[in-house]
Amino acid sequence: VWKNSEPGETAEPPESGDEIGGFRLESELGRGVTGIVFRAHGAQDPQPVALKVARFTSGSNWKLNTRFRQEAEILAGLDHPQIVRYINHGVDGRRQFLAMELLAGPSLQQVLGGGPLPVSLAVPLALQLGRAVCYLHRKFILHRDLQASNILFDGERSVRIIDFSLALPQLGDADLSSLNRIIGPRNCLPPESAAAARSDLGPECDLYALGGVIYHMLCGRPPFPQERSENPCSSATGQAVPVRQVRPEVPRDLEAVVMRCLAPSPLDRFAVGEELCDELRRIERRTPVDSHHYTLWERLSLGMSRWRTRSSSR
Repeated sequence: VWKNSEPGETAEPPESGDEIGGFRLESELGRGVTGIVFRAHGAQDPQPVALKVARFTSGSNWKLNTRFRQEAEILAGLDHPQIVRYINHGVDGRRQFLAMELLAGPSLQQVLGGGPLPVSLAVPLALQLGRAVCYLHRKFILHRDLQASNILFDGERSVRIIDFSLALPQLGDADLSSLNRIIGPRNCLPPESAAAARSDLGPECDLYALGGVIYHMLCGRPPFPQERSENPCSSATGQAVPVRQVRPEVPRDLEAVVMRCLAPSPLDRFAVGEELCDELRRIERRTPVDSHHYTLWERLSLGMSRWRTRSSSR
């Protein structure tokens, strides 16, 4: 993990008990190319935090250090209930650090290891994530790494998006975009990304990845096998197996919404995140969605379902 990706001076790996930026490291939570995340606490504040410590010393490996600083700057400008909260960023000696709120819950990836989520839970969680993605895009930020491992539970029915190490402003620096050649694309990218420069990708990459996350929640597995591929969600045809072939009890209209997110052609997908959120709200309210062509029986069944819901709430 600590081998250089390109020339630069690698910092000595931090250890539990070290003090960085006024925070004492307690235990390691995870690690990546740009740094290691620790559970830590401040000298004056016993409240624990998640402290990300840079892998490289400042002045070495310009791209990774700039990426680390940009992650901190992006996170500092965000304020949304479904996005991990920024606390502090600085340099201690020659090492950058980023303090964030500590989320106690498991990752969505860990939860899905026990099987798919109930539809009654997956839909509201999908809507939470959709609203967060819409918020990011209104701020002209692309996350570019939406996947189950980067979503943490904050309570039984609430989730937060974490890990902005690949995030970029939509008018990002080309040199920073080229960092993907070092890190490698880890999220669910649309099929057309194979022919496009990574810096050319826009909000569609996040929306496609979000569709992959919703599929994962409903089916208990990602939409495509993650085998020997630069893009873990790529396939020869770009077409995922329909949701109901994996899990028949998923409603047809919900399947249509998810498969529209993952359509091979960009013209067949949602143009903006707000369209997806509108459809998910209709699913929650048991009203017809635009993504599905209902039979007469399905419309009658949907109406009866709404009637039963209203009757039970009286």
